[in-house]
Amino acid sequence: MTDDEMQAAIDAAVDKATKGLKDKVSELHSVNKALKDEAQAAKDAAEQAEHDAAEKSNSVEDVRRSYDAKLKKLQDTIDTRDKTLATMLIDNAISTKLGEAGVFPWASEAVSALMKAGAVVKDGQAMVGDVPLADHITSYLGSDAGKNYVAAPANGGAGATGSTAKSSEWSKAPTTAVEMTAWANYATANPASANSLADQWGMPHLKP
Repeated sequence: MTDDEMQAAIDAAVDKATKGLKDKVSELHSVNKALKDEAQAAKDAAEQAEHDAAEKSNSVEDVRRSYDAKLKKLQDTIDTRDKTLATMLIDNAISTKLGEAGVFPWASEAVSALMKAGAVVKDGQAMVGDVPLADHITSYLGSDAGKNYVAAPANGGAGATGSTAKSSEWSKAPTTAVEMTAWANYATANPASANSLADQWGMPHLKP
């Protein structure tokens, strides 16, 4: 047997002995590839599921944000409307009561602001604390401070310093807010006397 024939016989024997191993390795490679493909498919499926879930979540959030925005806009509209109605109700109550009481036109704005300061609307009614606004205004305008804003005869009672006050009652120039209001009433009703008193006091700005 020549050397070549000997090598060929050895190679044939090796091939025969290792064929089963090679086949097994090939089979394992195939199985491993299948497992990898399956694993990748599972991973892809998981990522897709996560992506879909994220998209769904975002959609829900978008809907929720849109709903919240619309709800806020609606609530803002309702709040604005409520405030407008409350303001109209309070203004109407004040205007009506001041007109009925005969409040001086020049004092209307100040008295209105004073009455409006504590006014709120409860159950459709203008209130100041637990008192209806109309009653509160009536009470205030009947007080010593409030009646200075009311024209005679409403403030012409005993001790009043409104338009029926006498010059002898003005021993000094007015300094407080109440005195200034009373002085304005007096000066309107008695301009000549008011001018004289203002000259005596050296306060020309008090002249009507």
